[in-house]
Amino acid sequence: MIVMVRNDTMARLHPHRPRAGKSGESAVLDEVDRKIVAALQVAPRASWARVANVLELSESVVFRRGKKLLDSEVVQVSALPDPTLTDRGFPVLVRLRCEVGEAYSVARAMAARPDTRLVLALAASYDVLVELIVPTRHSLGDVLQEGFKDVSGIVESESATVIRNFKTSFDWARASVGSDLSQLDEKRACSELNRTVDESDLKIIEILAGNGRLSYKTVGEIAGLSESSVRRRVDALLDNGAFQFATYVEPDLLGFNAPLFVWFDVDARDLEGVAARLSALPEVRYVSATTGKSQLAAEILSRGIDDIYDLTTSEILGVDDVKRVDVGLEVRSFKRGFMIR
Repeated sequence: MIVMVRNDTMARLHPHRPRAGKSGESAVLDEVDRKIVAALQVAPRASWARVANVLELSESVVFRRGKKLLDSEVVQVSALPDPTLTDRGFPVLVRLRCEVGEAYSVARAMAARPDTRLVLALAASYDVLVELIVPTRHSLGDVLQEGFKDVSGIVESESATVIRNFKTSFDWARASVGSDLSQLDEKRACSELNRTVDESDLKIIEILAGNGRLSYKTVGEIAGLSESSVRRRVDALLDNGAFQFATYVEPDLLGFNAPLFVWFDVDARDLEGVAARLSALPEVRYVSATTGKSQLAAEILSRGIDDIYDLTTSEILGVDDVKRVDVGLEVRSFKRGFMIR
């Protein structure tokens, strides 16, 4: 069975749209495009004039280039809700071992599910990595026991519940473009969620999930709210961490041709220290503590196959207190942020 979040809200919040620039296709962004993308990662809703000023480029060039990247969906700006803070459930990482030649078909089937946020094909001990968002532990049991039965090609599965997220970075390209993007940084209050997320809030997030750069006036017209109401609600939800704006682009388009997903075995008493050291590294864009065989999971950006050996012996993977690492090369991305690639 496919677990649907209450009132099918999660499915509504994340329309699954095919995108250009799929992994595996040959596409290269030049230096100007990469700078624009990095700027949008730092400030997803920044005006083209502001981006042009920070990058010291003409506004017409930034507007033309940026609009092309967004219109082609090589780059997409989206509203990404926190499932726990919006009472939608909790994340679980599931590794799938597949029959020979079946990994991609399994990955596509997993990407089609409304309860998956991330689907990657890996060259690793397991073939496919899936991040599920499940509302309850009982629904997780249903998924693990029944949900994969109709998907042919799965040989074995292993699940790990995410019990704490230490880092999720969406501005991972900023250090690679040679421009100071600090002027685009936006500091938020990040207070604890102190009010219920209502249907109007969910409607706003749903609209912005399809296009995170829509004006608040346009969002209000679609949602049946005033522009000022939309602005107040969005500011409150962002301050509370209920959702965030994120800019998505495949790493290889920015020169990171060998992204890795890595599992770390560490002693419980060393877990937070290892997580903190990993989180401090710019190459690491995701770190979470999990249940199961391994205690930490991380996504690490590598520029090429030749760099993987250096990574495994460097401060990134050769962290003190780590007993074992299981390194998987991401060979294709099928879904990120609930969006099918």
